[in-house]
Amino acid sequence: MTKPHNSFLLIGVVAFLLIGIVSAGSYLFLRTQRSSSNSNMPLENLPDGSLGQACTMEAKICPDGTAVGRTGPNCEFAPCPGEAGAEVPACPVANLRITNPEPVEKVTFPLRVSGVVDNRTNSSCTWGVFEAQAGTMVLADEDGTELGRGVLATTGEWMTTGPISVDGTVTLTRQPTGKNLVLTITEEDPRGMNTPKQLVVPLLVE
Repeated sequence: MTKPHNSFLLIGVVAFLLIGIVSAGSYLFLRTQRSSSNSNMPLENLPDGSLGQACTMEAKICPDGTAVGRTGPNCEFAPCPGEAGAEVPACPVANLRITNPEPVEKVTFPLRVSGVVDNRTNSSCTWGVFEAQAGTMVLADEDGTELGRGVLATTGEWMTTGPISVDGTVTLTRQPTGKNLVLTITEEDPRGMNTPKQLVVPLLVE
């Protein structure tokens, strides 16, 4: 009487194993097909931004004297302040003012940069100065290639609530290939707790 019972049990085990094997095989097949489909997808059908895109570091001078750069998937110039689509900046007033060189001024090298940090201009949007250093300067070509760096340092007392004079020099490590240059000054943020503010100054090669 035990033989038929054992036979039914054996058949049940075999059937269960077959169902498991078929299910696992179907899952692996479908997963392989999905991966193959994604890998063969034309580049134009991929989601926007999946490949990444770097815009050139060009700048456009706005009527109010500020500069805007290229942004977005099409690398178009951002709207000037007051134009349709323009974002309201978190710090609308730059407490760092570069007096030399002026925007779109023709420059020679080494590049001497000077200006004033005056945090009385906008007390809610201070420009950070730390250990007598007001920022890091990066000079780039119109295609975004870095040409040189320098430090914008204070020339006098920096632990004050009044104006602070700053000065620095950018020395070229490679020669520019075009006539348009972009000087980007990034404020000091030693604690790394905030997004450092930046001031962009478009320049021209002498």
